[in-house]
Order: sequence, then C-alpha cells, then structure tokens
Amino acid sequence: MASSLPVNQPPPSSASSTTLKSESSKDSSPHPEIFSKAQPQQKKRLNFCGKQVFVTFVVGEEVQKFVIHKSLVEHFSPFFEKAFNSDLAEGQTQEMRLPDVDADVFGIVVNWLYTQAIIHTEERTIRIVELAKLWSLAERFQIPELQNQAIQAIDKVETQGNTEDLITELQAYAAVGLSAELEDTQLCRKVMDDVLDVLSIVSHSPDILDKLVMGIFEGGNGAAASFIKSMILRCGSFLSQNNQRRPVEEYFVQVDN
Repeated sequence: MASSLPVNQPPPSSASSTTLKSESSKDSSPHPEIFSKAQPQQKKRLNFCGKQVFVTFVVGEEVQKFVIHKSLVEHFSPFFEKAFNSDLAEGQTQEMRLPDVDADVFGIVVNWLYTQAIIHTEERTIRIVELAKLWSLAERFQIPELQNQAIQAIDKVETQGNTEDLITELQAYAAVGLSAELEDTQLCRKVMDDVLDVLSIVSHSPDILDKLVMGIFEGGNGAAASFIKSMILRCGSFLSQNNQRRPVEEYFVQVDN
C-alpha cells in the first residue's frame, strides 16, 4: 500500500512530503452450521459443455441479482458447491440471498470467477477498502486464490490525494481489516503492518498522527488511543529506521489444488 501524505520531517528534504504504503468483515453465512469450512478436496471440474445450470445471487439491501453458471461457482468455491447441493433453501431454489454484502464488491467477485482478474464493475480503479472487503468475501466463500490476488493488489495500491482523503481511506481500510471478525487472519496482519508503516512515517507530524489515531483506534476516545499515540511519538524514529516491509507472499493463504 503506497500513498502520499504531507508530513513535517527533519532534513534533508525541504518539502514536507513523503511516500507511504497505503471496510470487510467475515460476514456471517447462511446456515453456518451447514456451510462450515470444507476439508481440502479436489476441485470440481469446470465444464461449460452441454446444457448449463445457473444459480442466482440476490445481493445487497437494494437487491441486485447476479445469475452465474453453477459449474463456475462450484469449481472455485466449496462453500457454494455445498450450499447449492444441500437440502436447504439454497439447494432447493438454486438461489442465495446475501443482504449483508456490498453489491459492487460482489460484482468484483463475479468478474473474477469468469476472468481470474480483479476488475471493478465500473472499470475504475479499485479502492483499497474495496480490496479489503473483497478479501473478506473470498475468505467467507472459501476462494483462496482470490484472497491472495486481493492481498497482492492491496500491496500495490498507490493512493494520491490530499491529507484528509488519504486519512479517510486509511481509516476505512483499517476498520475492515482490524474488525473483530477478521482477528488473526492474514488480512488483519497485513493491515496492522500497513498502519504501523504509516504511523511511523507521520510520527513527526502530531496533527496528522492525531487524526489517524482518532479514526483508527476507538474513535480517539479512551486511554487506548492516547497510549498508542504516546508510544508512536516515542518510538517513531526507531520504527522508521527499522521497520522493514514483509514480502507479500507472507500474507498468502494456502491454496489446495
């Protein structure tokens, strides 16, 4: 994650600017007792020959429908394979309702199923918070290949803009990755490392640091936020010199062929 924030840093740079690496939760699934994580198994063969069967996804609060080849969703997702071949409503109707899912992000999932490329439905640059939500959906639907592509895309994000916009974007990204539902996941660790990178850079600018800490940790209320800010101010120079970015592969999930 890379972005630009103006900060007050010591020389040699006369201009007060620097470069830094720039919402998803593990949503509850329908019938979690049935659609729990499947054991690793061989993927169902993808086959578009002959008569095709389609499944329907009803997504979001405003209800957007996606009609997709059943063989495609079964090939990439054991979650969907189990759901659409069960005795529950999804298996009987071949329809799954996902009212808690962002339709735009689900559209990116659908594009990926058909192309194995992360492409926004409006063919625009995908925001880092959308990539975090995409990773979370891929985890929910048990699509590790998409999780790893989303992490790679997050690692390559370069965000340009004014300070307020960049702070808002980082706060939204952190709100997703640091949610309780994603605790101890690869995305959570990636977000924590990215946030640490940013905080170590802006430690020389208390006004920017204030805004970041207030937005990311407890809305700026309580002893935790004050403690974190104090520690960053004390350790900022050390972190800037010693914090090395990890290879993105360290955030990958296992892919079972």
